[in-house]
Amino acid sequence: MNVLVKKLKWFIIATLAILVVGMTLFGVLGFNNTADYANGYELKVVIDQPLESAQNVLKDTVDSYLDGKGISASTQEIEQGMGLLLTFNKDVENDVLGLEKAINDAMSAKSLTVEISTFAYSKTQGYNGVSVGKALLAMGAALVVIFVYALIMNKLAGALAVSASYILSMLVFIALMGITRIPAMPFVEIGTALSAVLAVALSISTVGRLREQEKNTEGKVDYSDLATKVLVAEKKKYLLALIVAFVAGVALGALLVSYTIFAGLQILLAGISATAVAYFFTPLVWTAIKSKK
Repeated sequence: MNVLVKKLKWFIIATLAILVVGMTLFGVLGFNNTADYANGYELKVVIDQPLESAQNVLKDTVDSYLDGKGISASTQEIEQGMGLLLTFNKDVENDVLGLEKAINDAMSAKSLTVEISTFAYSKTQGYNGVSVGKALLAMGAALVVIFVYALIMNKLAGALAVSASYILSMLVFIALMGITRIPAMPFVEIGTALSAVLAVALSISTVGRLREQEKNTEGKVDYSDLATKVLVAEKKKYLLALIVAFVAGVALGALLVSYTIFAGLQILLAGISATAVAYFFTPLVWTAIKSKK
């Protein structure tokens, strides 16, 4: 009978390990806010010619301007060698106008034209007490809506299975962020929400298939065997969802900008969290509840 239990035992062990390790790291260290993402500022400078000497002038200008301010900048080549992306270890918003002027003056002296754009972010963005309270309130409201909808459509067992998958998918995503130490800002809220939404969508679909199989089964129902059959039938759909998440993550990462790379990695983690939880945990909860009736 316990074919389902045998299939799921490794998932349960792995999930518990991920939650314990990941949440411990998260509790001690918080999200990873590296030098790139710790109250930082980003400056994109595109030069009108792919000249190595111009890039050297740019680097020297930035280093000279920041000297003595306790600010350092890392650089990343962009636009086929025609520009640099400068990421600072501190918020330079108060200095950015002076820095832009220094860059423009240095480039004008070389008869070069530059285009400058900026992006600011903060590791504390969205994590003060008010924002956390609002986030928890939004998550709670979403949970109520999800539970009521699933209860109407799929009865109590389905509603509990979907709701449990919603919660667990977010916890697994946060734990994986704690373990992998992928820089969190500024997209971690989106990644968490994406994991939850995808898990709910897949979980609702799986619960629907479980109920359909239950209705089509004559006589006494062996819920473990029924769930095992559904897992096999649903495998391709879950694999497709994971592939879509992988492709979306790679597409963002291919832009080769620091924050899009981090966003791409978070999308991949969200896809892994959502598909694993919905695939394994949904039938486990549904079967446990139905078997006790």
